[in-house]
Amino acid sequence: MSNPLRGSGSEARLRGMIKNRTLIGALVVLAVVVAGVAGYSLGHAGGYASGYSDGYSNGNPDYNKIQESIKSTEVNYYGYLQLVLSKLAVDSQNKSAKSPTAGFDSLYSVFKAANASSSVFGQNLTLCTPTARGYFQATATNTGNSNFTSLYQTICLYYLKLANDYTGPLTSFTLQNLSNDFTLLSINLLKIDDVIQKYP
Repeated sequence: MSNPLRGSGSEARLRGMIKNRTLIGALVVLAVVVAGVAGYSLGHAGGYASGYSDGYSNGNPDYNKIQESIKSTEVNYYGYLQLVLSKLAVDSQNKSAKSPTAGFDSLYSVFKAANASSSVFGQNLTLCTPTARGYFQATATNTGNSNFTSLYQTICLYYLKLANDYTGPLTSFTLQNLSNDFTLLSINLLKIDDVIQKYP
């Protein structure tokens, strides 16, 4: 991978900030679009008030419409997470060249593997393992920055919440939870990217 951050240190930092802001802006737009699509689908399926109290089952047309919205939501979220994980892989690789003993090479391998996963679940199973946790703990120790472990724990918490959103019972809050948990996961991934970029 080539280094997308070229030029002086200040220029590199500025480019990094712009990239993070661009990704956050894209995240906000995506969340609004997904919420709008979900709201439209729910509205045409009878709305939040009708049907949920009675529950859903296979064969119920409202249930099927909401399941379609959930599947569409996952596809959109997965694509965005891939962009963020790709950026994390690039920035970790670049930083490992400058600080070879800090452990960024291990983080690069984890982010690269997570980015290559074929689903949000695959990203979770790649990032949130004992081996990956050890990499983040080692980097926190080597860099003297505990944010590597605290943000890693938060990231894995939101991956777990997303897994529960996808596999838990369908309720009026399922799509809202998906949007909230995805947004917070993405923000914390971008936060750890910021920590990587700011390391000397």
